[in-house]
Amino acid sequence: MDKCLCQDAVANRLHISRDYLGKMFREAYSKSFADYLTEVRLQKAVEYMDNSRMSITGILDEIGWENKNYFYTTFKLKYGITTSQYRNMNTNNL
Repeated sequence: MDKCLCQDAVANRLHISRDYLGKMFREAYSKSFADYLTEVRLQKAVEYMDNSRMSITGILDEIGWENKNYFYTTFKLKYGITTSQYRNMNTNNL
């Protein structure tokens, strides 16, 4: 959950071009590298919210998400509710 993880970094590590990595990734997963990474980070955020009382800021640090406002927007688009609403619905689990 490295904040520096991005398509460029992975391509450099694999010694291939960014475009080639993007093409191969889309063929294998039917989505872009960025979309996949966003999905994984959102899933991890939900796991932290379900299993801990960690603050959203703490969760963002753990999952490697830098922009808090973008996280809130993306979370609401994906799940249809805010992080606060999600937490309120799942507080009985802790």
